[in-house]
Amino acid sequence: MPRMDHIGTHCTTVKSQGNMTIVTYHDTDVVKILNGAARLCSGGFYTTTTKTRMNQTSNVFGLGYQVYQRNFYWWVSYQGEEWPFEDGMICHPRLGVLYNGQAERILESHNQAC
Repeated sequence: MPRMDHIGTHCTTVKSQGNMTIVTYHDTDVVKILNGAARLCSGGFYTTTTKTRMNQTSNVFGLGYQVYQRNFYWWVSYQGEEWPFEDGMICHPRLGVLYNGQAERILESHNQAC
């Protein structure tokens, strides 16, 4: 079982871009963090390592979500609720889970686009 107290380094980079932190696995930005909100993206690679990088990032930065697989589908546990995983979804500390179109509209109105 991989360690969750740090973000793995194999094919992985963690960089800051302004106020945003970006965790990249291979060529996919799997997590983008801005103001405590995390945008999740598998890039279509539903692998154990992609999921692990997302969960390691959540643990290291205290983001509070967990990505897991059940019955062949990915799920996200956040703020005591389960959500179907979708590329581009956002786990926001005040607004909860937001999906693509919804996330863009709400975050833009709050000036917190990821």
